[in-house]
Formats: sequence, structure tokens, C-alpha cells
Amino acid sequence: MGENFLASNYVLQFVPGELTVKVRDITITKTVDVTKAFVGDKLTYTITVTNTGDVDLQDVAVVDEMLGIEQVIGELKAGESWTQQFTYTAQESDAGKTLVNTAVTGTKDEKTLDQVDSDGTEITQKPVPTGDQSMVGLWTATLLISAAGAAIILARKSRRSK
Repeated sequence: MGENFLASNYVLQFVPGELTVKVRDITITKTVDVTKAFVGDKLTYTITVTNTGDVDLQDVAVVDEMLGIEQVIGELKAGESWTQQFTYTAQESDAGKTLVNTAVTGTKDEKTLDQVDSDGTEITQKPVPTGDQSMVGLWTATLLISAAGAAIILARKSRRSK
């Protein structure tokens, strides 16, 4: 019968009189739901790993340092995809930067690898509100206006009575 040989990203199958070359290949895509965010906002990343080769892959994993992911997918059959969403909260240390996050996928034997960068997300500080926009501030302003109005009325009455 035939024998199988592994040569880098190819599986060579030899049957007397015939040679079949099967490709081992994997791709990863990564998207983020926003292009601008404030410190404290949650960003949702979607990672998709697809076996674009001709053979089933074993021990497939995804690593993403920023998201703290070391996800073992396991077996990924030829043509099959795996998709997962992950969240990240923008940190103070991210302010003023554009986050471009990298994810890597591959097999345990490292013969089939791919990596991808996400689209960039610009992180900024939340704007500081100007003035007191709380209900306390609103009530304080209302009371000051009312007190000023009462003082004017009293001053007019006082002038008339003299």
C-alpha cells in the first residue's frame, strides 16, 4: 500500500504510480467592534480560525497576549472554522494609543502557523464635564435664582414703604 510522509506544510501520500500532495494550512482573522473608545469602555474582539488546508489538523490553539487567551481548539477538520468573541476593557495605560492587537494560531508541532493584527482602536480619556451637572448643582442654581428673585421683591417693597 501507500506511505505518508510529512514535509513542512504538506502531507505527501505515495501510492505506487501516484503522488498526492495535501496542503496543511490555517488562517486566522480578528476584528474589533469599534474604532474609537474611551478608557473604561469594553471592546469586543471576534477571532475566527479556519483550516484552509486539505487535511485535518490536531492540537490547534489560539494565543493572544493582550486578551490573556491561550485557547485550545483541538481538532479542526479540513474546511472547518472556529469562532469566539472576547472582551477587553480599555486601560488608563492605553490612553493616547491606537490598540492594534495580534492573535496567533497554529498546531502544537508548529508546522502550521498564522498570525493576524486586529484593526486599530484609538483609545482616549473620557472628557471631564464642565460645571456641576448633577441634580445637586441644578437645585443649588434654582435656589440661588429664587433667592435673588425674593431679594429683588423685598428691595422693591422696602423702597415703596419709605
